[in-house]
Amino acid sequence: MSAEDIVARAIETMNSRKVTIDHNSIVALDKESAGAPLTAKDAEIALAMKGVLELAQKGQVEIILPAIAASERQPKGTRIGNFSDFKAKLAKLGIVPKEYSLPEMRLGVSFLGYATLGFSGPEWAVVQREIQQIIHPTMDWHDTTHKNWRNRYCDVSTMLAHLMANADLFISDDNVFLSQQKKDALLRLGANRIETARDGYELLLNQAVPKAPALDLPRFDDSAEKKCTYIPPNSYEFYRALRKEKGWTEL
Repeated sequence: MSAEDIVARAIETMNSRKVTIDHNSIVALDKESAGAPLTAKDAEIALAMKGVLELAQKGQVEIILPAIAASERQPKGTRIGNFSDFKAKLAKLGIVPKEYSLPEMRLGVSFLGYATLGFSGPEWAVVQREIQQIIHPTMDWHDTTHKNWRNRYCDVSTMLAHLMANADLFISDDNVFLSQQKKDALLRLGANRIETARDGYELLLNQAVPKAPALDLPRFDDSAEKKCTYIPPNSYEFYRALRKEKGWTEL
């Protein structure tokens, strides 16, 4: 590779956009690959996703894949047995992630080696609960026996993965992220851009996706006097609830 090619590649990478793919986009491609009947919506998603993946092959897009997607219910109600099977499926669909954004390890849900033993800082625990309060406000975070708990947990972890990767665009056709009230709240939290597969592809094609600014994360005063006082921008009340839940000293 010549020096000119190296410089051109560096500029292209610098200008590329980090795109988080929601699980339903993978499902649409999976159905098409298996020759399963597609709804008009499935066909639209699959077509747009092929366009996004083509941009990724050209180096114009970096695919961020929430590793929690391997824990989602698969077509026909099956579940992925191990992460290698999930990676093999992605490869078959032409999905080559630039990065796997890892969830917090959760027994019986996440996969060993593709989850973290804890968050890098207490701010992410606050952000995780902020997301839950936005998209699934009635969810009991600890009632894992609820029939929809796993699905809701994966939804929260998917958006958290997007924020942790500080990605530029979140692609999903799931109304849990797209309903206007929820979408607006997620954008205020730092999601930067949330679009359907079709709209996201059009924006990427026209280079109309702005780079995500650095996240304005919750901050903490760890001084002895303040006992790790929470400092906005996120909801003070959510952090108070978290402290109470964990049995930490009250503010």
